[in-house]
Amino acid sequence: MLTLFHAPWSRSSRLVWLIEELGADARIEYCDIVRGDGSGARDPKNPHPDGKVPALLHDGALITESGAVAVYLSGLYPEAGLGFPPGSPQRGVLLSWMFWAAGEMEPALWGKISGAVETDPAARLRYQQVMDRLIEALW
Repeated sequence: MLTLFHAPWSRSSRLVWLIEELGADARIEYCDIVRGDGSGARDPKNPHPDGKVPALLHDGALITESGAVAVYLSGLYPEAGLGFPPGSPQRGVLLSWMFWAAGEMEPALWGKISGAVETDPAARLRYQQVMDRLIEALW
């Protein structure tokens, strides 16, 4: 049985979407989390060791971090065609982009959202480098 612990307006939302796209049979367990503004609270029913989401329970195994959960779920449902088999070069490319998005793109975008790009030259450079790479890859 798959159970996704989810808080709306969080990174777990992308996994609710993925579960729908995969046609996966999963239970969505809504829970509270501590938000960036200090609102919310740690939910005792959430098994994530840091009290965050996403947390996926699959037959007693706990998988956390949205990228890891996405890779895991796509491997469980290969017939959906949303991933590549282990060992394929395409899987390596997919994983590179997934981890780049989490490690490089998200922090740069948060710099833009927070206003740091307007005041911090390092944040501005990081944001511009990310945008340049995205534009090059997409066009």
